[in-house]
Amino acid sequence: MDNLILDIDGTLLNGAEEINNATRFINYLEEKGIKYLLATNSIKSHKVQVQSNRQI
Repeated sequence: MDNLILDIDGTLLNGAEEINNATRFINYLEEKGIKYLLATNSIKSHKVQVQSNRQI
């Protein structure tokens, strides 16, 4: 697995609440060097801060 596209809503967040182990999963991806892109089709406004210099 080289790259992932992750939907934010229902995968990482449930409303404004983090889903169990979401941060741990993102940390795992970064530790393994797996590139990822966070996406959403929600019309809600999210404040998501991702600290990563990785690009797909």
